[in-house]
Amino acid sequence: ACIESKEKVGIMEKKVMHLTIADRTYPLHVREGQEQIMEKAAKMLNERVQDYATRFKVQDKQDLMAMAALEICSRYFEVLKSEKSSEDESIVSRLMEIDHFLGQHLQQY
Repeated sequence: ACIESKEKVGIMEKKVMHLTIADRTYPLHVREGQEQIMEKAAKMLNERVQDYATRFKVQDKQDLMAMAALEICSRYFEVLKSEKSSEDESIVSRLMEIDHFLGQHLQQY
C-alpha cells in the first residue's frame, strides 16, 4: 500500500492510499487510522482470489473477485447473525429476569 496525500474533511483527516487487488491498483480515500484495516482487507481478498484461481482454474479476475467478495460477505452476515442471536438471547434473558422480579413484587399487592 502506498499513502499518497492527506486532506482534511471536517474534523477527520483522510488519506489517499493505493491498494493492489487482483493485480489492479485502486486509489482509496481512508480515514486516519484505517490504513492497516484496509491493508488487511486487501490481503484477505487477494488470498481468496488466489485460492479460487488455484482451486477452480478460473482466469478471469472479475469472476475471481466476485467469488471472493461473495464468500467474504456471506461470512460477514453469518457473524452479524451470530452477534444478533447472542444479543437476542441476552435481551430475552434480561426480560425474563424483569418479569420474575415484577411477578414477585406484584404478588405482594
